[in-house]
Amino acid sequence: MLPLLHMGETMTDDWRVENAQHLSGSVMVLRTWTEQVPGWDHSHCVACDGKISDNGSDDREGYTTGEIAPGQRDLQWVCAECFHELADALHWVERQ
Repeated sequence: MLPLLHMGETMTDDWRVENAQHLSGSVMVLRTWTEQVPGWDHSHCVACDGKISDNGSDDREGYTTGEIAPGQRDLQWVCAECFHELADALHWVERQ
């Protein structure tokens, strides 16, 4: 479970916003997780570090820009919970 904001905090005080700031303004698409790098059995949400995979109780879907960023080996994933909670603060738009 993710920590809730405390009285007087704003969404920009949320530590997840800082973690995912590099994706600010991105157009994101909901995808089912698939192995992108041979041998990797999961990815992590860039905001909360939660696992996204096709294993057990991990989230099976997440949001991504749909392309691998320069210098990265895997897609940049955002779990559904973080996407919905942080979309306004990070100006994310969902592509249908």
